[in-house]
Amino acid sequence: RQYARISSAADLVITPSHASAKDLREIGGLPEAKLKVLGLGLHAPKPAERTEVARLRRDLIGDGKRLVVTIARVTHQKGIDVLIDVVDHVKQTYPQIRFALVGPGPDFEEMQLLARRRGVDSHLTFVGKTDRPHDYLRAADLFLLTSRWESLPFTIPEAYQVGTPAVATACSGVVELIDDTVGRVVPIGDVAAIADAVTDILGDDDMRAAMSKAALAKSKEDRFNPNWVHTQFGETYQTLIDG
Repeated sequence: RQYARISSAADLVITPSHASAKDLREIGGLPEAKLKVLGLGLHAPKPAERTEVARLRRDLIGDGKRLVVTIARVTHQKGIDVLIDVVDHVKQTYPQIRFALVGPGPDFEEMQLLARRRGVDSHLTFVGKTDRPHDYLRAADLFLLTSRWESLPFTIPEAYQVGTPAVATACSGVVELIDDTVGRVVPIGDVAAIADAVTDILGDDDMRAAMSKAALAKSKEDRFNPNWVHTQFGETYQTLIDG
């Protein structure tokens, strides 16, 4: 019904991913002519303060050897309970891998309690809100997103901006951001598959280095360039004005 209201009221609906456009067509009945897919421009990250990034990594990794960072609101959508299951799975066979969850959210305390109950709080740090996400991504060996649904998450290309490979669940536009050169796409909610992707990448230094290089290159694509995206928006609006 919501999609139907959109289709009847709007001259054009702009969405950041082709998967979302497909949903709008097939679920919402929005005509192809009313759909436009545009990218999501990302400003360049602030220059790294290497000593601060090194301190963050030391604090988060402790006596571990590898660090996985998730940046997400702590909500049902983002699958933080799934993340906790993944940490529990990984630590059984790879106890030197540490995880950090960066971000606030309404389920923050509930998920902290769940992590303690599951006995993974020694391997998963709840950081909370930050104004320096790129520093956490720089400190990480891998970015992980365990969402149940998405449109096109900013955090994946933000990880690419600092050369951090990504593993994420195959929800909507995520599959348009990740291929095997920069990480892995895994089934939603499949704890074993997520854990295997994480440990495979962290266990192969050469592969992870190649993914890091490819991620940096991908971050420079036009679809992530704010100037290019703003131009596309401007041209789209002008077309609407001109009728």
